[in-house]
Amino acid sequence: MDGLGDPRIKGMVTITGVNVASDLDSARVHVSILPAEYSKVTMGGLTAACGHVRSRLRDKVALRRIPRLEFVLDESIKKQASVESAIRDGIEPGDETGRADDPAGQEGQE
Repeated sequence: MDGLGDPRIKGMVTITGVNVASDLDSARVHVSILPAEYSKVTMGGLTAACGHVRSRLRDKVALRRIPRLEFVLDESIKKQASVESAIRDGIEPGDETGRADDPAGQEGQE
């Protein structure tokens, strides 16, 4: 989030989606924060910056009414990285579980 000077906003913050109410009264802004240990403090900073973000939106977007913003932590990227890591670990040569050498799970069965 460029331009936000709040020191609580740390790490890489990515907007992963926005759900705007049909009456434009509110919007849920889904964000991913990496590394995960910054999530709690960064969410606090984003919540505190809602007014500033709305005023910047007002300058950039041609809407009569700018929605109230609610930042929501999206952990799907973290979960995806965890699954990818597990898959990668499972197919690495020399894996201690033997899965890489025996993909069918038949090791030791005869």
